Amino acid sequence: MDVLEVLLDREAPVIDKISIFTPNEVYLAWSPQLHLIAFHAWKSVRKTFQHLPKPSTRKVPRKKHLILTATDFVEVQIELARNHRMFWQGEKFNFERFDSQMRMSTEMLYILMNEQKIISVLNPCILVQTHDEMMSQSRAAFATLQAEANKIWNWSADKFLFRLPFDFNFAEIFTEFSNIIKWIKVVHEVQKSGFTEQSPLPSDVRIEFQEVCLELEDDEFENRLKLAAQLKEDEVYEREKRDEAMDEQLANLKKMGTFLSKETLEKIRRRLFEKNSDIYIHRWNVTEISDAPLFLSKWKGWSMRAFADLSLHGTEKCIQMMKSFDPLSPIPEQKYSTLWARAVEFDVDEWTVTFKDYPMKYLDIKDLHFFGTLVAAESIADDGRCLRECTIPLPDPFPTHTVQRNMSPLKFYYDLQCASTEYNCTYGPCWEPCLSMISLVWNSISAPSFDPSQPLPFWDKMRFLLHGKLLWSSEKIVTTMLASNDPYNETETVEMLWEDFGLDWALGEIRIKSGLKIFLRTASRYDDSQILSLPDVRLKVLLGWECSGDPHEHHAVQLCAPDKLPHYSSTEEHDSYRQFRSSCVNVTLNFDVSPGSCTSNEKMPNLLLYSNTFRWIEQFLKSLTTKNRNVRRGKVFGNRVLLKPQLSKHFGKLQFSFSLPKVLVTYWMSHSSSYGFRVFSDGLQLTASFRQTVQHSSVNREMNVQRRKIYTWSTHHMTCTWWATQIHVYGGESRPPSDGSPSEDTFLLGFGRVQYARETFPGKDVPLHKVTAFDLKMAWTAENRDACLTIADGVHRAHMLRRILSNDAVKTLNVHLEETVEPKDPTPKKETKTHRRGYSVTETNPWMLTQLIDEVGTKLVAHCEQASDVPIDSLIGVHQSTMDDVKLLNWQIDLFNSQLVLKGCERDGFLLVCAAKSQLLQNFHRNVWKRSLLLSKKSWSAKLSGMQYFAPISLSASGTNNKEKFRWLPREVIDEKSQDTGGFADDFVQKFTATGEAVGGVVQTEEESAVQLQRIVSRCSCQIYFCYFSDELKTDSSEDISVPPQIDPKHQSLNTDAIGIDVLTLKHNMLEATSNSEQYEMVVDIVNNLALFVDPIKKEMGEKRRRLRFECQLMGMAEMRAKIMRYQSQLREIVSLGRYLERQLFYLSNEENTMEKIEYTEDQLIQEAEETKQRMLTVSEKLATYISSYKQRQVNQVKEFDEGKNAKKGVEVIRRFEVCFEDCIWKLTESDGQIALAQTQIRNFLYTRTVRDSNCGDHLFEVGSVRITNLLPDTIYKHALHRDETRQTRQPAIRLYVRDMPPVGGISVKEHFELNIAPMVAEITHRLFDKMMRFFFPGRNIHANDSLDGGDDESSSTFSFTRKIASTLSMRSNKSASEKLGLQKSLYEKDDIDRMKERADKVNHFMYIKIPEVSFVVSYKGNKDKNLIDVNQFNFIFPLCEYHEQNWTWLDLALAVKQRCKRVLVQQFMKQKLLRNRISNFSIEPTPQGVSEDEKKRIAVGITTSDQKSLKTPK
Repeated sequence: MDVLEVLLDREAPVIDKISIFTPNEVYLAWSPQLHLIAFHAWKSVRKTFQHLPKPSTRKVPRKKHLILTATDFVEVQIELARNHRMFWQGEKFNFERFDSQMRMSTEMLYILMNEQKIISVLNPCILVQTHDEMMSQSRAAFATLQAEANKIWNWSADKFLFRLPFDFNFAEIFTEFSNIIKWIKVVHEVQKSGFTEQSPLPSDVRIEFQEVCLELEDDEFENRLKLAAQLKEDEVYEREKRDEAMDEQLANLKKMGTFLSKETLEKIRRRLFEKNSDIYIHRWNVTEISDAPLFLSKWKGWSMRAFADLSLHGTEKCIQMMKSFDPLSPIPEQKYSTLWARAVEFDVDEWTVTFKDYPMKYLDIKDLHFFGTLVAAESIADDGRCLRECTIPLPDPFPTHTVQRNMSPLKFYYDLQCASTEYNCTYGPCWEPCLSMISLVWNSISAPSFDPSQPLPFWDKMRFLLHGKLLWSSEKIVTTMLASNDPYNETETVEMLWEDFGLDWALGEIRIKSGLKIFLRTASRYDDSQILSLPDVRLKVLLGWECSGDPHEHHAVQLCAPDKLPHYSSTEEHDSYRQFRSSCVNVTLNFDVSPGSCTSNEKMPNLLLYSNTFRWIEQFLKSLTTKNRNVRRGKVFGNRVLLKPQLSKHFGKLQFSFSLPKVLVTYWMSHSSSYGFRVFSDGLQLTASFRQTVQHSSVNREMNVQRRKIYTWSTHHMTCTWWATQIHVYGGESRPPSDGSPSEDTFLLGFGRVQYARETFPGKDVPLHKVTAFDLKMAWTAENRDACLTIADGVHRAHMLRRILSNDAVKTLNVHLEETVEPKDPTPKKETKTHRRGYSVTETNPWMLTQLIDEVGTKLVAHCEQASDVPIDSLIGVHQSTMDDVKLLNWQIDLFNSQLVLKGCERDGFLLVCAAKSQLLQNFHRNVWKRSLLLSKKSWSAKLSGMQYFAPISLSASGTNNKEKFRWLPREVIDEKSQDTGGFADDFVQKFTATGEAVGGVVQTEEESAVQLQRIVSRCSCQIYFCYFSDELKTDSSEDISVPPQIDPKHQSLNTDAIGIDVLTLKHNMLEATSNSEQYEMVVDIVNNLALFVDPIKKEMGEKRRRLRFECQLMGMAEMRAKIMRYQSQLREIVSLGRYLERQLFYLSNEENTMEKIEYTEDQLIQEAEETKQRMLTVSEKLATYISSYKQRQVNQVKEFDEGKNAKKGVEVIRRFEVCFEDCIWKLTESDGQIALAQTQIRNFLYTRTVRDSNCGDHLFEVGSVRITNLLPDTIYKHALHRDETRQTRQPAIRLYVRDMPPVGGISVKEHFELNIAPMVAEITHRLFDKMMRFFFPGRNIHANDSLDGGDDESSSTFSFTRKIASTLSMRSNKSASEKLGLQKSLYEKDDIDRMKERADKVNHFMYIKIPEVSFVVSYKGNKDKNLIDVNQFNFIFPLCEYHEQNWTWLDLALAVKQRCKRVLVQQFMKQKLLRNRISNFSIEPTPQGVSEDEKKRIAVGITTSDQKSLKTPK
């Protein structure tokens, strides 16, 4: 300092003006040693002046007006302990003080710590005033404040910047600075005065900054790594461009005729490689490292105002406010080192927080305003354990002083309100490494506690420091979740928009009231799609913390200095937060929507989904579960490795309540597709409770491995209710109405109410899951069928694409066959009590033969296997599903008053099926043993009672718009009636009327225009059983695995072969039906087009898959594996190309270009995207077929090896299908539905299909008895067809047995075909025949000749029920041969594989065919009194038909049987018709001669050559 001007002005009467001015630089230094020297000098001078005599005259006190001015640089250096320094630098410093007012300002202020610039302030100004008009107006806004004005400290600046260099310990220097302040108070013996109501009132504080920045520098090493990665990635593309340019130049030289030797080319490429290295090094040297900070928080318009008042002043008032703000925490008697209360206001115009150079902001807040009451308290323990000692070292002869610092944290108690205009927040798991780095750097600003306890997690720290109530309202809040592992991603996000947001956050309770919309942001056409909209959400969250002590008793936590730990801490790990630290948190969520907000379809809660949405959500969930590694943790970096706790793993119990007054769910297959469905519901209520359990980590000391903790969620209780719900499907020409309301044309499913409940303690009788549905209604039409099949096919393709692109597709299967353990005990088996049907002596079953040999010495009575027992005894599925081995009733589904409408596409009318009650049960059974293999057993059983079938009486009268006139049945018609005496009489009378509960009754209706419905099937019941086994047992510790003891096969109720096989059983007790011809045609149309419908596209794809399978049979395993890998690579490229085109369309739509350029390019991209999609579908189908064939070949190889090793092993049954009904009566009526024509009765019907593990199986079809009754008036024959009662036998009326073997070259092989028919009596009249033909074939000329091998006309092919079934089951097209050939040629050129496939489709190989001879007693009456063809009790014997090793079609088989029977029957007819009266001693029952011995020999050997030629020769 060269020049210093000091001016003293005493001209004023009572004011002394002192001005100090310097134009030079000013340097000041301060240290504790200098301070002590100056302080001792001051004390010596003061002590000297105390001995001087004081003046006796009294002078008037004069005020001092002090002005300090420095126009140049000013620096103050402060020496701190332990070699730390602090510099305060300013430019153009001004200081002025008069009386109680003060002003201090400078143009620029810098604060340096250890020569690092930390704080920079532009135009700072400190102003002390006695009054301020703005502060007075703000004070008046607080109604609780008593004083109208107060002294004010005003701090202001244009910009405040806090910049912390990386790896700089700011907290250590700031702690030393605070120690110096404490040391000065100790040196000057400053005693803290008590905080009472009589204490001086502190000043108000106003702090205003135009801009505030908090900046944390990033690690330079991290920045260099990032720069190197980016530079390398860019250099790869640049090198490719240089290589392409060089190759192009070499190609041009070659075209010009220039000869370049191999050595010259290698030299050129070597020079290019060296040049690439030089370019990369040069780019690295000239590239600048990014100076983007690690963390940047910026405030604009930052303003804070704190008001002190007598109502907030004093210890008692502060403690009273603390109790009111935190009533759950009792405050003990304790001392406070810091205690104050203020009425505060805080305003920010804009607040943004960014990480590194990420494109998206972490926080972006507009117009934020806080106001309320704030209390801060810092307690101090009586025993002094929370005081740590800090020393200030000084050189001799000065003593070393010790300063005590309180370790107790500063707690805040508040009652605040907040308002904001806009609030944006972004988070993603990919930002976790950056947040971990910020947390490490923040420890350099706010040092961790010196307490040796493990730090509290974030949520416990907030509970420990913050107490009070917060109210927050905002016009708009946007929370964004990143859905990618790339932190620089800004397109793949989930955006949640909260409108008119209101928050009430109290102690342990959060209430939210807002409108919620969720948007899906992605770089495709699905960008900005609103997937969820809730108009008026009311969310209530209750938090219950589980701790060792009282979770609200935070005052009991006392931190301890490291040298003052309690004595028990020497034996166990010290934890000051032991009683307060939470072990888990129990959360209760109440989520509902206000009913008054759902005024229209647009404002009701709705959910919009696409098929692409599920793929995107799967990717989003994967990004959420990404495990991030630790950042700068461990011994290398000098800190402990502390695993960051996750809040999701801290939950204990979760109780959830969800209520919506109305719901609209919409699903579309794609953005441009018209196929989808909508769910309309008048209400949804869901309540659930979940529990999270943890299995603590285990340590394997031998392998030195420590396992992680395992967290599992379990459902404790759950109930859900849907009200008045409808499901509508769309596709093809059907579209949703413009107003969004449901339409009857697209109705699929609806119910009045559905309830779901999950029981807490399930068992054998109490189900774990229970579903109850009332008033279920479903419409299954051709339009709904096509839409549902298309939607299901899209879902299947999406799952298939994910599966076939997996690397597991080409892995070698671990296929092994379990060895069969044969029983060693030769004791014969006990006799079973019931007879098992389904086996024949002609089956050559080795098991059957073995059983007969074992039972030779035990059974004295042999049961005839041809007996027509009640087929219930042979139903294995019923026996397995009803065994007493149930350990858990898993599902129980009850349906009340269910209705199903079926409508075909070729005939008018509909079929309405209803059931009063239906029940579905799923049971978990005890595990069973099968050949030393433990299998898990599960079963489904369904019981339907009160089933009825209804149809319109006259379809022509109902017109073509039956769907519009359709009406649902009332509940009174569906409910089961109680059987009393009066009801029995009514039913007896109703059998002869057109109304009532009997079959044929008409449903009464009050509406004249309604369609009349007739009951075509009376009330009946149905049972369905499905029992299945699996060798995949659960191995979770929470699953109770019970291993039963192995039971001796002799003591089992079922045969050994019947154990462990999957069985599906359908059982009807009694069916009573009636129908007219139109109703029959309608039912056949429904069966053909709905029940047995196969999608033509699937047929076409099935043909292609079959061709590919034939092609795979010609390949080797290595060739097939290579082809699969090649197709996988090709499919991945196609999928990547499709997503690339989607992104290009997205970026193109966001660019600002001319319309012509965008339109042309967009159309081109859309066309290419569609072509790519079709290519993806084609390649995925091929790849799926190749993978399936590849895996099947592996399985077949193992089976062939095992069969070769053990050739004696029998073929094992793996599946079985059973269909059974005891009694069925079908009455055929006239068109009015009342006049009966005939009645058919079938008893003891049984069909079983057995599937074996070698792709073979058995078919068994049995009918116990058949009786057709002629109900025409004045008929001479009552029974048209029935069994011959004169021949007593227990043989079924009809029995068909077929055994299939594995196909050879795609040709179906029938090992055994046998048809048995019991002796029958046929009594037919021409009148009945005419009625039946008109019934089944209306409009057809019944008198025209028709042959089996003739062509079918259009009318006959329309209702060919058998042909429809055969074509559907065989996946063959109904087109003609020419059309099929043209279709195949259009798909691909015919080759050897096509010819093989066509031959395999037509031909069956019959190894053995047997149709035993059948006796028929025939009577026939023509349409006249006397007819030539009339017969009366003529006995006909259909001859024995037996064939061996024939390659026939089904038509060839029918023609062979027809030809053989025709010749024999004609001979029998002529013999009995023409020679009957000439034979003497005529017997009423003559026995015609059967087949001659020569004929039998020829049949046994096989058909003759002439017969074969006659079969092939067309007629």
